[in-house]
Amino acid sequence: EVGRRNYLGAAPRTDVWSPRLMAGAGQNVQPVVLKHRRTALERAEKFISDVYFTDCNLRGRLFGDTRLLESLSFFETPERIPYEAAVQREFGPIKVGDSFGNTWKTCWFKVNLSIPREWAGKEVHLRWESDGEGMVWRDAQPVQGLTREGEKTSYILTDCLKETDPHR
Repeated sequence: EVGRRNYLGAAPRTDVWSPRLMAGAGQNVQPVVLKHRRTALERAEKFISDVYFTDCNLRGRLFGDTRLLESLSFFETPERIPYEAAVQREFGPIKVGDSFGNTWKTCWFKVNLSIPREWAGKEVHLRWESDGEGMVWRDAQPVQGLTREGEKTSYILTDCLKETDPHR
């Protein structure tokens, strides 16, 4: 056990950890025994939570402060239509978490948000997670695609804002 330490630098506890030898030492490596599974799972949940310990957990460090959208609206169509036609349509209200669109339907969303003045000089992202693909438009031009399941789910808003631009 020479040289083996847990994440705090202390010697391993034999009541929690199973003895194992280093790989390559000619011995089989045994899996770690989790004596307090529930406690470990609760700690992992808090480490990535968007509710608990956000000032110091992983999610808080990655995403920092968050704000809710001012409004979110959409419409659905079976057709592929250009931007100019889409913005003329009537958008209806929808909430974060609602279901929308069937397979091969096109849904257009209108997002209204405000960036607080105290965030000036910081990189601000719009996080968009859905079970589909999307395109972010700005000033009638496509600027970035979005994909599903964590592949590309954020758009950096502040890359296209100047300090004099309205933060709405």
